[in-house]
Amino acid sequence: MRILLKLFAVLLLLAIPLLGAITYFALAEKPLVRDRAALSHEDVARARSLLRQNDPRRRPPGSAQTVRIGPKDLNLATSYLIRNWADGKVRLGVADELLRVNATFTLPYALQRRFVNIDAAIDSRTGRPEVTRLRIGRIQVPDSLSGFALRVALARLDRLTGHR
Repeated sequence: MRILLKLFAVLLLLAIPLLGAITYFALAEKPLVRDRAALSHEDVARARSLLRQNDPRRRPPGSAQTVRIGPKDLNLATSYLIRNWADGKVRLGVADELLRVNATFTLPYALQRRFVNIDAAIDSRTGRPEVTRLRIGRIQVPDSLSGFALRVALARLDRLTGHR
């Protein structure tokens, strides 16, 4: 029993610096996405309209939906969501079933390293989206872990909206 307690104490002592290191490398001093385009009233109305039109909760359960949206409208809707959800900026690039996402979120109370930068690539050539690259700050997330997180998120979204 004492060995287990000592092992637990050692693991706990190792976990604290590990979490500190992960936090340090995930945060940055400079934002990845610097330009934040101001959204006009027309942009906000367009973004709301796009989101309302493509809301899966408005579809019958079990139905399939294909969304076709241009890169400009995708950037607009994403910028609107990120602006309302968090203090963040996003830049999207679309080319041949590949979505490139660069995002920066600002932590409100951090002193020096206050930016969380995310650089990701999502490929949909197989029919389902796959994360081909995910980097948070200076941490390269393994494809298996990012793929697992995407599958869990999509499954949760399907459950929440009643779609399969």
